[in-house]
Amino acid sequence: AANVRDIACDAGTTHSMIRYHFGTKDQLWRETVRDMFEHLNAMIEKLDEVGRRDKLTRRELFRQFVRSYVKYCAEHPEHARITIMESIRGGERFNWMVNEFVAPGHREGQRDFEQMVKTGLLPSMPYPSYIYALVGMAQLPFVLAREASLALQYDFLSEEAINRHADAVYEIMVNPEPAEAVRGGD
Repeated sequence: AANVRDIACDAGTTHSMIRYHFGTKDQLWRETVRDMFEHLNAMIEKLDEVGRRDKLTRRELFRQFVRSYVKYCAEHPEHARITIMESIRGGERFNWMVNEFVAPGHREGQRDFEQMVKTGLLPSMPYPSYIYALVGMAQLPFVLAREASLALQYDFLSEEAINRHADAVYEIMVNPEPAEAVRGGD
């Protein structure tokens, strides 16, 4: 609902510079969303490189993914806010965002999910339930950080809380490691 002049003021630039570089307010919004998803995808690509380089097990890689994703959500609560607002509003912009970024990302993640269920790392559940459980657990505490601070005197944005929350999300999502693996296969 902000106008371009207010956005320019908050960004420390001028209305004319925003118009010059982005054209319309809608084009500025689209570039903002594109940038948001590029940051998320860069985090995932970096994690994939680390997994290949360090030869992480699927369990270790998933733990690192959850930690990275929760940290991303803590650093970028606007991602969830924009998505929620557009989902409530609906319409062409929301459809563009889902078709351009959300659906391809979900399709990409489904193969990994199916493999993790097949190997017993994750419990068997519908893929949409997995996605939205993970997204909700990872994003919502940071969207509602002020509420948690006021209601529970808990700072979800502290580094310790972010790490503890990532560990909690991981523990909720995965099946326990088989006893043989924990003992080292005795």
